[in-house]
Amino acid sequence: MIIHIKNLAKIQINSPILTWAGRADMNSLAISGILLLSLSIVPASSGQKGHIHTFKVNTFEILKNVPKIATLVEYVEVDADSDGLHREDIQQAVELNLRIAGIRIVDVTQPVPCLYTAIHTFKQKDTGIYAYDIEMSFQDYTGVWRYSNKHVPVYLSIPMGTIWHKSYIGCVGSNNIWTINENVKKLIDIFSNDYLKANPK
Repeated sequence: MIIHIKNLAKIQINSPILTWAGRADMNSLAISGILLLSLSIVPASSGQKGHIHTFKVNTFEILKNVPKIATLVEYVEVDADSDGLHREDIQQAVELNLRIAGIRIVDVTQPVPCLYTAIHTFKQKDTGIYAYDIEMSFQDYTGVWRYSNKHVPVYLSIPMGTIWHKSYIGCVGSNNIWTINENVKKLIDIFSNDYLKANPK
């Protein structure tokens, strides 16, 4: 199932695995539409519902020969933070679970590949239900080959391009917003499994 961002009529929220046809800014109107559709299928309760979706081309081999990584968790929206979802808790959970898996973590200021996590939230004020999207991407120094005007191959360096990506979209009541951390852990587990397959001990 491919989600066409510009055609919300083709979205099937109940599909267990969703594959993005492309990436989009969470602040865009299209993404807001997806979140509102998600809200419409969730009862006004404190439970949560969601699905993991992934890029179609995504293989663990891309993580080979990466000896150490940094981590970075993006800021959390003010209303989500006040309801109990804290950036510091997410950052600690990401690093702890990676270390438990045996992955070496270094400071984000070092010039090494980085596992980046961003949680975008949208709160429906009258029900207190949150629609949210967790984006987890592994960014590394990369590049592409292009040909010059003289048909000479030229390597163009791209600083910190995304080479691995997973995300999770779901809904949860404001009194249980902290449970989003559980789905962050699901994505960490997927990354850790891919990393360890690519870099067996």
